[in-house]
Amino acid sequence: WLREVELAGSNYPEAYLSLAAALEEQVERFTGFIWTDSARAYFHHMAYCMRQWVAACRLLT
Repeated sequence: WLREVELAGSNYPEAYLSLAAALEEQVERFTGFIWTDSARAYFHHMAYCMRQWVAACRLLT
């Protein structure tokens, strides 16, 4: 999945936010024993942190 995802955006922050959104969307579709509620929550939290990182970087520029 990760190799095939097409990111939107014309710069690094926009592409990173696109990846965060795609990640959150995709983890709800993954199946298998590893995809527990806790595993999904981990990836949702990681996507949240990705958005926070972009917001922090934007404050510095």
